Amino acid sequence: MRSVPKTTLQTVFGKRSFEKARSSYYGIRRWVKKRYRGVKSRYYWVRKHGLRYNSVYPYTCVQGGFPEDHAIALYDVAKSLPNDGPVLVEIGSWLGRSAVVLSRAIRDKNGATLFCIDPFNADSDSVSSANLRRASQKIGRTLMDLFTENLRRFGASERVKILRGYSSEFSGDWDKPIDLLFIDGNHAYEPVKRDFLEWSPFIKPGGYLIMHDASFDPQFRFPDPIKVVKEFIIDNSQWVDHKLIRHMFIARKAPDRSPTVPL
Repeated sequence: MRSVPKTTLQTVFGKRSFEKARSSYYGIRRWVKKRYRGVKSRYYWVRKHGLRYNSVYPYTCVQGGFPEDHAIALYDVAKSLPNDGPVLVEIGSWLGRSAVVLSRAIRDKNGATLFCIDPFNADSDSVSSANLRRASQKIGRTLMDLFTENLRRFGASERVKILRGYSSEFSGDWDKPIDLLFIDGNHAYEPVKRDFLEWSPFIKPGGYLIMHDASFDPQFRFPDPIKVVKEFIIDNSQWVDHKLIRHMFIARKAPDRSPTVPL
């Protein structure tokens, strides 16, 4: 008995049409799976942290090492700032993880601005620089381009102004009172000290200072930021409401209680 030739879609539609249809099918399939994973991840995020922090979730789509508890704490502080014209300054932005958190926290505030200061050249302290340079080489595009894209896709880019360069290049001409200063640049002692001394005077009374990678643990890999905290903040009455979330230090500049002079 003679066997009947097997009929396939390729023989019916032709090889070219078949390959095109198969490519489209697998492309759609990959998109659906990726979309499903995103929805699933967001679901578990909201289930873990609550609907209040649904707005923080997109930061997880940005490459970087900023942990969840720090992102939530940073978001809470930025969210608590005045609704009219708050000014935020971030020193050290990398690819935008923390900038996404901050920009999303202020996107509904009138006239709010986040200034992001970074040279975008992977230059850093001796502990981080080698890893950052390797990571930047793998990216295959400029750090500035990817930072900008991340803010556009996941943050509120219209609230962000990028200052490309080192923080010391901008402090001399700075003239804006700051509601929140986030120091997360070079973690060596002298750069951290310089960032604090040059930028903290601009913080408004009642405004916030946040320093990343500041830990009291003597085994912590970045030993210098906490030295600046101990030297200039801990016993200084100008700084109140100290709070440490693992290795993120938060303090508030004491409100101005100077007596009013009667006319």
